Amino acid sequence: MIIDLHGLTVHAAWRVFNSRVTEAYYAGHKTCKVITGYGQIQSELNTWASNHDKIRACRRQDPNQGSFIIKLNKRR
Repeated sequence: MIIDLHGLTVHAAWRVFNSRVTEAYYAGHKTCKVITGYGQIQSELNTWASNHDKIRACRRQDPNQGSFIIKLNKRR
């Protein structure tokens, strides 16, 4: 699943991020690609990921610094 937050405000991006990660978890996805761009959302994403109970890891993609790979917890 791809979650594109590029161009959204920080508050709108946070809402979209939380709802889409939860959807991906319940749909059985193992990973999500999150596109943030280079603005404020990029600096907030690690905090959002560490506070979300369905996420086990978050890492920036290389060489594209404006996107991240989110690894989801196993569904119980």
